[in-house]
Amino acid sequence: AEMKRETRQQEARQKKKELIMKTNMKMAEEKIRREKELEQAQEEYAIQCRRETETVKAEGEAKRAKRAATTKEYSRLLNNQIEEQNIQQMKGEIMTPVERSINKEILSKIENDPALQQKIAEKL
Repeated sequence: AEMKRETRQQEARQKKKELIMKTNMKMAEEKIRREKELEQAQEEYAIQCRRETETVKAEGEAKRAKRAATTKEYSRLLNNQIEEQNIQQMKGEIMTPVERSINKEILSKIENDPALQQKIAEKL
């Protein structure tokens, strides 16, 4: 009887040992699985951040390029306008045809009123 009891205890200890080993294995496997999931989630997050950063950089570059193009075009227009004014000044013209049409009424008054012409001449 003593021998059977010892055998049963030994078997119980062996079963308990196997159960602990299985539990430890499951826990280790679960830990590895969680670590892999965490690593994968971190990698996906890093990829998403890189994409967003690239998008923001591309948008910034596009805005800068558009602003540069707009500035260049504006500069070109201003240079053309300056050149046109220089040509008109060399020809002795004071106003462009567009400016003449805008100021047509005032120019007409000046041309027809010698007193007004005198006042303007005095101020100049």
